[in-house]
Amino acid sequence: MLIKSNILEHKLTAGEKKLSGHQHNQLLVQARDLKERILGGENDSNSVSDDSEFTITLAGSGASMFASTLSTTISAKEIQHCVLEGFFPLCSSDERPGQHSAALKEWGLPYAADSGISRHMAAFLNGQRVDAVLFNGGSVTPLLLRERLHQLLCSWQEQHKPVVLHNEAISMAVARGAARYGWIVNHETTQHRITGGYAHGLYLEVASGRKKREKSLVCILPKGMEAGTTIAIDNSEFDLIVNQPARFQCYYALRRKQDKAGDIVAWNRNDFRPLPSLQTAVHLDNGRCVANNRLRVTLQASLNELGLLQLYCVAIDGNGHWRLDFNLRKGVEDSDNSANKQQPQSHSQQQTATNNNDGNKATPLLRAVFAKKRDPQQAEVKPKQLLKQIEQQLGSRDNWDSLTLRAMWPELAAGMTRKSRTIEHEAAWLYLAGFSLRPGYGVQLDDSRMEELWRLFTLGMSFPKEKRVQSHWYLLWRRVAGGLNTERQQQLFAKIIPILRSGNITVIEIIYLAGALERLNPRDKVELIQLFTSMLLKKRLHHKTPYMWALGRLLSRAPLYGDASTIVHPREVTALFDKVQQQDWNSDEWRGLNNLFALAARYTEQRDIDIDPASRQQIANKMRGAKTNIEQIHQVEKFIPLSDNDREIQFGEALPAGLILINRP
Repeated sequence: MLIKSNILEHKLTAGEKKLSGHQHNQLLVQARDLKERILGGENDSNSVSDDSEFTITLAGSGASMFASTLSTTISAKEIQHCVLEGFFPLCSSDERPGQHSAALKEWGLPYAADSGISRHMAAFLNGQRVDAVLFNGGSVTPLLLRERLHQLLCSWQEQHKPVVLHNEAISMAVARGAARYGWIVNHETTQHRITGGYAHGLYLEVASGRKKREKSLVCILPKGMEAGTTIAIDNSEFDLIVNQPARFQCYYALRRKQDKAGDIVAWNRNDFRPLPSLQTAVHLDNGRCVANNRLRVTLQASLNELGLLQLYCVAIDGNGHWRLDFNLRKGVEDSDNSANKQQPQSHSQQQTATNNNDGNKATPLLRAVFAKKRDPQQAEVKPKQLLKQIEQQLGSRDNWDSLTLRAMWPELAAGMTRKSRTIEHEAAWLYLAGFSLRPGYGVQLDDSRMEELWRLFTLGMSFPKEKRVQSHWYLLWRRVAGGLNTERQQQLFAKIIPILRSGNITVIEIIYLAGALERLNPRDKVELIQLFTSMLLKKRLHHKTPYMWALGRLLSRAPLYGDASTIVHPREVTALFDKVQQQDWNSDEWRGLNNLFALAARYTEQRDIDIDPASRQQIANKMRGAKTNIEQIHQVEKFIPLSDNDREIQFGEALPAGLILINRP
């Protein structure tokens, strides 16, 4: 659809400019209608003649509505050629998808670098003979496209041309199949059920090699395995990392039929694709310790009807087994990682399962400050010294991983009301609570933790006139903002906006908090942008950095956790640029503008979000003149997808592989 609209856009504008977002939306609707009319339906591939012409007209807007109206014509033959050669080109069976960088990268969902479905199909089949084809609607509903695909398959195997199976209702095929499958499963019958086993082979990353720094994969579920089957992988032995955080990374492969359960294979980028990783800590019962935190295990794997892979690590000494659940039907950002014992666990037991021994070392210190009654056998700890003493136990706070941080929360949650004892108690509690829960999401059970924390919003500050307490209060909510839903972010906004409107800002953390509220509606964001822009341009303002940081987040084209509906209009970016472009972006006072516009002018290839090309180039030139980071300039000039590092910064350090290969067959 987008490729057809790009061709029409070029005809409408003669390639001289881009359509506005409003005009492009009109074009998409008309292009969709054209496709359906020209490609035909289920039973007709020639609903219109090749030389038929169609008119595309886009209405203008504003005072020059009629003068800005655009119109062009396109023939049915051009549309058919665009679809057939762009998506279903004739190719040989040994051609493969190109890996070059395509112009079209993303529109809500990622696009393949090569749009030629034919080459992807050739790679999928990889020389395997096809005996019959059953078309299941969707993009291949038009007869024209089904005929092209059948023609393609026949050209690959001229001696064994595949049969096209009859489908009486192509557009309903998937829904009818799902209903039939549900009936079969519900009635626990295998009659008339067609099975083919799991479509992919599944593999688990293990550390291998002499120094255990190489990456190998163990096949835990071979391609074609039927649901409900359990496989014992006892021909190899592994060391399971216990009593500390670890990472379990699963991969899938489409075409590796030769691998059997337990096979150890070398990882390569072409065959194996990652699934959401599971980051957790497996703890032994009763605080049991083992040498180097390694426990010798074998593996068992099973797959249920719902796509849940259950992997059991079975201790060779017979003293336990632990289950790791991988949901194979969730995306990376939706993955709900967990490591559970075999028996179902209560909420509190799950929290214990993810607790970290290092975090537990802080428990006596937290109790000494926030417990209801002081333990006479516990040395007294002053609130001012609490953080320092925890660091003496756990090391520098910068090295605490997410599991260590979350392990502190139960004690902090229990002592929430006791932060009111003194100003020092409240300051220490607010700082540690925000630090231990940042960024508010990304760790199992964070939703529950955020529910507990929200009680604090109702309680409020115990010493609201104390600036140090105010600073820690706003810092806490900024750190966990990503875990707050839209309604709660709007409630925070309602609390702070009167202070921001007054201009009487005595604590700069309130500015950072306002910038971190990505889920605010665009109208409220625009008000904050206008307020902060006005403050930024005041000559006597000595601290400009907080305002520039907040404006960068509020104007960002690619939010860290918010969705596209909360992104403000591009005109807000160009309006700010017009006001600050004359400043010296290389000076200490204004250098933060480079970071601001790296976010605000980032190119996303989504025209409703991107600022216009001329303004982007102006901004890039200004950044280049200020000798800013070349990577930031590239983010403005061309499309660069958000890297994993952009998001992983919020979650902490990388974790070691959870399994180490010891003995192999």
